[in-house]
Amino acid sequence: MDTYNGWSLRRTIYVGILMVSILCNFYYPIKTRFISLKEQHFLESSKSRDCNIDRLLLEKCSELDFVTLRTYRRLSSNKNAIYVHGTRIINLGENYFISVDDILFGYDILFEKDYLYSMGSWLGVQFQSSPHDAIVFQQLIWKIKPDLIIDLGTNVGGSAVFFASIMSFYSDVGIVLTIDRKSFTKNWVPNKNLLCKDCVNPIDHKLWKKYVHFIQGTTIDPQVLNKVKNYVLNATTIFISQDAAHDGPSVYQDILNYAEFVSINSYMVIQDTKLDRINEYSVGPLAAVRKFMDYQNKNVENLTYRFEVDRSVEVFYYSQHAYGWLKRVK
Repeated sequence: MDTYNGWSLRRTIYVGILMVSILCNFYYPIKTRFISLKEQHFLESSKSRDCNIDRLLLEKCSELDFVTLRTYRRLSSNKNAIYVHGTRIINLGENYFISVDDILFGYDILFEKDYLYSMGSWLGVQFQSSPHDAIVFQQLIWKIKPDLIIDLGTNVGGSAVFFASIMSFYSDVGIVLTIDRKSFTKNWVPNKNLLCKDCVNPIDHKLWKKYVHFIQGTTIDPQVLNKVKNYVLNATTIFISQDAAHDGPSVYQDILNYAEFVSINSYMVIQDTKLDRINEYSVGPLAAVRKFMDYQNKNVENLTYRFEVDRSVEVFYYSQHAYGWLKRVK
């Protein structure tokens, strides 16, 4: 009986070792197939000697290897807006490594999950832009000096007041045309998540009264588009910000409908390309931009305009509209 029990124990151990070996050999080759060829090439050229993360030779891998692999896996998806310098790896000291993508994507998550977009204000009116992007908008508008800024997506008017405040320094007769399906007196941010408790409605704001024209309706409504065209006919230089609906099909339709209005060397900014990535399974603004660029490239001879994605304006590396700054060059 003792011998039988001893043999049973040894047999159980042998069978267990065999099963673990089979599972390891089965699992890791499958796992390896999820790494793109680009990642494989990068790992081969940059990893520590003898390190092989996917074959469990982990004792010879550095922290840099792990950070590098994580970053490239994250950026390999076509859904991801890749930040300027996103693949750069930084040593924070004592061989603690982190990628630029880790830092910026982490902040994107915080900005959304902690409702930081409802904290900001501009001259007393809730303004949902990140400070980084606000500075870039200011720089572009000051350089271009449009006499018509089309603001697709009003919410409570913060962006319109922001645009008007910049315009007030170079024009007394410019117009900020802002469009939303709801009244600007209603906020789509629930009160429980609204962090700017002192923000006010812009209706009595002098900049709103002087520069802002509000159209209530959807941006794709033919009647709304006809009203917009009347403004366009009387304008010299036009700049557009698309911050209305963020689902891919709506954004794509906005780009098609409004692209021809943008002046040469001016911009149509497609906001919140980050959402494709944060909402993992969504088709959002980034997908719309890529679809538009593909459409444009296939119809070069039939279009009267041409846009390029201008990454040079992403001067702070971080932008919630990464890959969404479209400059008209033709």
